[in-house]
This record gives sequence, structure tokens and C-alpha cells, in this order.
Amino acid sequence: MKPKELLQETLDIDHGFIATFLTLFSDPKRVVTHPEKYTKPWKYATYVVSISCLFTWVIIHSLLDSQDQSQFWSLSKRMLELSGGYERFYENTQPLKRLILGAAAFYTALLIFFFKERNQPPGYFIISLYVLGQSVFIVFLCQSLGVIVFRNYWTSNEVIYIGVAAHIIYLWYSTIRILGRPNWIWIIKGIAVMLVTFVLYAGVSTHLMHTLYFGIINNSKMPFRVEPDKTLGYTEEARDPKNSTRENPSGEYRHEVALDSFLITAECAHPGGQEVSKITLQCFSKSRVALLWSTVIFEKITRYSPNPGDVLLRVDSTSQTAFTFYRISNDSNATIQMTSVNIVTGHLNYKTTLDPAGDDVFANDAVIDSSFIYVCGKTQNKHDNFDLGTLFKLDKQTGKILSIKQLGSTAFASWTSFREMKMSDNKVIIVSRRDYKSFFLFYRTTWSVLTIDKQLL
Repeated sequence: MKPKELLQETLDIDHGFIATFLTLFSDPKRVVTHPEKYTKPWKYATYVVSISCLFTWVIIHSLLDSQDQSQFWSLSKRMLELSGGYERFYENTQPLKRLILGAAAFYTALLIFFFKERNQPPGYFIISLYVLGQSVFIVFLCQSLGVIVFRNYWTSNEVIYIGVAAHIIYLWYSTIRILGRPNWIWIIKGIAVMLVTFVLYAGVSTHLMHTLYFGIINNSKMPFRVEPDKTLGYTEEARDPKNSTRENPSGEYRHEVALDSFLITAECAHPGGQEVSKITLQCFSKSRVALLWSTVIFEKITRYSPNPGDVLLRVDSTSQTAFTFYRISNDSNATIQMTSVNIVTGHLNYKTTLDPAGDDVFANDAVIDSSFIYVCGKTQNKHDNFDLGTLFKLDKQTGKILSIKQLGSTAFASWTSFREMKMSDNKVIIVSRRDYKSFFLFYRTTWSVLTIDKQLL
């Protein structure tokens, strides 16, 4: 199409793209019953998808670029490239995905609830293209504004609610205006069409895009596969989230444990921001408030640094030992580094690397008994989009890893994390948090308590 013809078709007051767009608001039935007088359905769908893609490209990339820069030192090189690429792939293809899958879902819903009217002109195919094309534009206009207001991802609950509300309202309105009659049965049918369209679309779209990107396009870059331990016996009971657990404060740069005579601290040096350049373990005398010794347990030599909020400090008064845990990435994935330091002399006893199978790993809590150290956290599987709660058992004297247990759901978009841990007699008690997507779209959280016999670990 020549530029002059494109301009004419766009600006034609009576029959161009703008006229089609406005009439689909005021009288959608007029457009779908006389498509020859307006922009053709497939052309209109192409135009609105192109404009929607422009919205996402301009608005989203300005946010993603700054987020990628802030995570440069925290995420592994492989996951930074994959995660940033997936965000762009997911968001830039949203308009096209919503049109194709949404139109198919809408067409199916119309056949289910308006089967007798299927042969009436103009046909459900034309209706689906016009209505979903219009819906795509409305949703992405609203979501773009939502991203600007909330300064968050497209996938955040706030932005999703805005898009879903716009999508539902317009689908219901257009269905009633095009096919409906002024009675309750048709209004209920319109609501049913909207709900079925939503469920069909939500159930397929995200899973399909994730599988396409990680499972096909970048399958060779996904070497880790995580599976839960199905042999470990334990009991589980629900927990009220209001009574929930500690959260690692991401802004904390100093961690300390007070003993009768000493104060043990893990100091994170952070010149210029959150990026940690050094972690120093120190011991102070309470009575004299004097520094007794200082031992550097981490010093930055590559692009990667620990997150100060992920640092754990635990002191075992029986063995006079301080154990420090921090997460640090490498080019491939991430690991947990554990150090053992004598709190009397400041001597570094050993350093151990916790490197379970997974794309990323986090340590949230640790407890110590007479012989062993137990560390809980989570392990990520990006390929299949789930996290598993992870429990390490280590020898206290040598730091040797004795067992690694990974538990949780492997359902798509399900993330389990062991948040807090304590010991009772011969058992380990773990507070577990599971995040998941309700209806494949809205984020939900449940809490539970796991009780595991130490001898089974």
C-alpha cells in the first residue's frame, strides 16, 4: 500500500481506521455487520497490534534497561541475558499473542454460548477479529498507563488488574451490543462468553510463551533440571500468613549476634550503593567495646557481589564458631558460600560452596545442633518455571555437604521457598511459603509448616 493510500485509509472520516476505531466503541454492531464500509478486519487487527507493540516498546524498555543495570552484579551472566530477553520477548509479543489466542478463545466461547446464531452474518470470525483487535488496543493503552503510574512490570498484579478489567468490560459490552437482546439471559450469556474467553486465554498464553522461549529457542542454555525429592517423609500443616516469618531486609548492611561477652558482626562494605565490595566478620568485647579481631570473608574480584540482605550470620556458642552464609552469582548460575570462623581467635576454619542443581539458589535461614548445620532456602528452575524449597545438611566440623533435599510443587508458575527454620527435639520445623498464579494470572500466596525427622535428612 502506498503512503498516500495508507494516509487516506487511516484518516477517512467515514470509513477509515479512525472511524472504525471510534465506531467499535459507539456501535460495534454497525462495523461487524458492514465490514466493507470500514477498515477490513484483518487490516484493522494488524494496525492495532502494530500500535500496541509500539506502546510496549517505548514504555517498557525504558524501565527494563534500568532494571537490568541494577541486577548486573547480582544475577549470573546467563540468567541476566535470559531473563532480560524473556521480559522483552514476553512483553513485545503480548499484542500479537493476545490477538491470536484471544480471538481463538473468543470464537470458541461464542460457539459454546451462541451456537444457534453461528451462521448469522457477519460470522464469528469477523466479530472475533474486530472485537479482540479493539480489546488489544484498549488493554495495552490502559496497561501502559498502569506501568507508568505503578512503575512496575506488566506482570505485576496492579497492572494485570487494569488490563483484565478493561478486557472484561469491553468484551461484555461488545458481545451484548452485537449479539444480545435486552433480557437477562443474553446478559448472562455475554458474561459467560467473557469469562470463558478469559480462562481459555490465561490458561494457554503464559505457559506457551514460557515454553517457546526457554524450552525451544534457548533450550541449549538451560543445563539445569530440578526435581523434588519424593522419598523424604514429612508432615505439613497450613499456617496463617499473618503469623508468618522473617523477611531478609534488603537494605541491611550490618548483621550482628550478641553473646554474653562478645558481639559478632558481619559488616558489608558498599561504596556507591547496594553493590557489596567486601564482607568483614568482626568481634567486639562487650565490656570494653573494643575490636578484638577482624576477618575478611569476601572481597570483590569479579563483576558479581552478594546482596547484603541475603547475608546470614549464625553463632554456635558450643563450638565457639561463627557461620556466615551469602549468595553470589557466577557466569552460569548462583551459589551459597558458607564460612566458619573461630570467634575467639578470628581464624578462618573453612569455606564451603553450596551449589545445588538449579538456575539460582537462596539461603533464608540456618540452625545448628551439636553435630550438624541445617540451611533452608529455595532453588529455581527457570526452564519449567517453578521453585523448590531447599534444605541442606552439613557437617559442622568440616563443612562437608551431607545431603540436599528439594521439596515442593513442580506445577508451572509455582514457587516454593523455605523461609524460616527451628529445631524441636529430633525434628526440624520449617516455615514454607508457596506463591502461585490463580487462574494462571493472579499471584497468590499460601503458608505451611513442615516437620521433618532429622534422621531422614
